[in-house]
Amino acid sequence: MSSPTWLDPIITKPDVFHSLQYMRGDDTDDTAGFQTMLAAVRMNGGGHIVMQRPPARYRFEATGNGYPGANFPANTEMYGEPGTEVYWTGAPRRGDFGAKTGTQHFGWVAIGRGSSTILIRDLVIRSDNAPFVNYYNNQSSGIYIDIPPRAAHDVVIRDCEFMDHPGFPVHAPGGASCIHTIRNTYQSCANGENVGADYSIHFRNRFRQTEGLEAGGAYNVFALNDFSDPAGRGTLLSVGGDNVPGRRRPGSLVVGNSIKHSLWVGIVTAEAFVSGWLQGNVIDGAGNSAIQVGTAAIAQCDHNAVVENICVGALYGINVFSPLATDTLVAYNTCTGDTFGLLCSSARATVIGNNFSGRSMDVEFNVADGALFLQNTYEVNRLNVRGSAAFLPAVPPTGVETAILGSLDQGTAVIQIRNWSRASVVNLDVTGILRAGENYAVYHPYDLLGTPVMQGTYTGNPLVMPMQPVSPPADWAVSTTIPLPKLGNMFAAFVLRRVGAS
Repeated sequence: MSSPTWLDPIITKPDVFHSLQYMRGDDTDDTAGFQTMLAAVRMNGGGHIVMQRPPARYRFEATGNGYPGANFPANTEMYGEPGTEVYWTGAPRRGDFGAKTGTQHFGWVAIGRGSSTILIRDLVIRSDNAPFVNYYNNQSSGIYIDIPPRAAHDVVIRDCEFMDHPGFPVHAPGGASCIHTIRNTYQSCANGENVGADYSIHFRNRFRQTEGLEAGGAYNVFALNDFSDPAGRGTLLSVGGDNVPGRRRPGSLVVGNSIKHSLWVGIVTAEAFVSGWLQGNVIDGAGNSAIQVGTAAIAQCDHNAVVENICVGALYGINVFSPLATDTLVAYNTCTGDTFGLLCSSARATVIGNNFSGRSMDVEFNVADGALFLQNTYEVNRLNVRGSAAFLPAVPPTGVETAILGSLDQGTAVIQIRNWSRASVVNLDVTGILRAGENYAVYHPYDLLGTPVMQGTYTGNPLVMPMQPVSPPADWAVSTTIPLPKLGNMFAAFVLRRVGAS
């Protein structure tokens, strides 16, 4: 059994519903027993479901039943004893287009009706996509979280292993909040994890022969997720995803993720991803861009920071793609062995302190209007500028820039610091975010569930944040040939949470 985390919801109902009261676990269909058990938990107002280790495995037939675990009850924890496996089958096998509406109505568990305070943990959740077939955009789901007006919130799915899914292992199409996935493994899943929710944390998940992670929303954290052996020619980590013109989804952190050879794009910050933060990610091979800022959509993607990342063996190391990706900071990255180290197609970029070494071109600007370009390492004859070249005077930034984004009433806020002066401490004004007398804790994305880098009781004065290098966790093995980098003291991102009042 895994240890609890501060993200785990507190389940207030003490009753324990043992799975063997209702289900046989002999690899015959347990759908009826599962539904009876969930009905009992709903009548109780929630509770704890222990999936006892069965004689064989719990089996659920989705065909004709939609989701055997439909309307999963609020205020409920469901967990498995060591070695417990659930197996669901029956989802349509057709791909996108003709059957998309149908396939999304099949899977194992569906969370809706505005349910909240749900923890699902320590289970092996298997489907019948073996031998593996890459079904394009099949919308069936191992765990489905409904959209408004039935959207859920405060759901944690952790320490589970999802295997052989024809569609999504975890699917929350949009409108929810606080949908957290922690330390899960996704193995041989045709679609990956798809969560469109605000204030969500995706931490230490492993993706093996799986499409990847796609997520929309604001104030999210994506940290220490590892991707290898991709299932298809898609983006492995796509964050953003709201193509309404003018829409903005600010404040997400993308820190310390590792990607071993994407067949297309490694990381893309897509539509409406603004004021975001990409730091310390390693992309070891990509068929297109290692990191791409913006897409062909018309929604905003401005004021993002791309700092201290390592991009090796891609077509483009860093590709500031969208003309709406204005005010992008590209600083202290290492892009070597790519065909192009940097390609920039948007105005007012700040490109400082990077190492660009491309096989064809180190640096190419399609748009250079208002760009600041200095202190970068590249071969002198391998910088190309197309069109206008209205570079700003080469004056480096100074001082300290800080931003605190989000609301602690939703659980967390994110902190972003650009410490150009390399000060040893930075003062953080949290007026209106914390109230005097409240206890708080600040975590680094490399160690979200470990020891806070800072904690105390807010007195009304600015928080004095120490600025020091941060090493990646020694116990987190990555699939890439390149380890995660040690982060310096010039750029820092943190997660702030309220932990009580004195």
